[in-house]
Amino acid sequence: MDNYNFDICHHDDDPFAVVVDVETTGLINEEGIPTKKKLNEWDEGYPRIVQIAWIVLSRKYRAVSKGAYVIYPTKKIPARATEIHGISTEMAKEVGFDLKKVLFEFRSQIEYCDYYIGHNVQFDKYVIEAECIRQGVKKPFSRKTSYDTMKMGKSFMEKKWFKLSDIATKFKIQFQKPPEDKEISYHNAEYDVATTAAIFCALHSRDVKY
Repeated sequence: MDNYNFDICHHDDDPFAVVVDVETTGLINEEGIPTKKKLNEWDEGYPRIVQIAWIVLSRKYRAVSKGAYVIYPTKKIPARATEIHGISTEMAKEVGFDLKKVLFEFRSQIEYCDYYIGHNVQFDKYVIEAECIRQGVKKPFSRKTSYDTMKMGKSFMEKKWFKLSDIATKFKIQFQKPPEDKEISYHNAEYDVATTAAIFCALHSRDVKY
């Protein structure tokens, strides 16, 4: 497959789609789209964002803009979640950013995107929308259509559900990992989103849809 480099942002390109990934405090334990009523009744139904990363792509499959932030925690990050992504409460307090400011930046960068993309993207969408409700920020995905790399790649994989690394290996896309000397060197949204973007570009450029 092709190699894609998202290190350089081509700010003159027109935005086409945003690739997004989040690391969280846990799984979604509620049915369907988040609403203010659901969150008022059971706030723990939707997890909190621990880390969010995104890449805005142009139709040339180049990065227009991007962002990656660990979020300052308002609640303790469960140990079982830290075991997955490696971000502890203490670490997030040291390097974390204000969630509301990050959500405003995210909304601003993706305003003119037509699509949002992720691996099992409905999870990321619901988590972000729940946080927007909590923070009083307008939901960012209105009038946008989704692409899910899990669904796009299902005809190439032997099982219905597969990890991001599985499809990256299948298409010989180098799975992005943090340098060994970087403090956060785990399952990491900043690097997962680059891998997801490369997979999407490789499939979409060959007219693979779902």
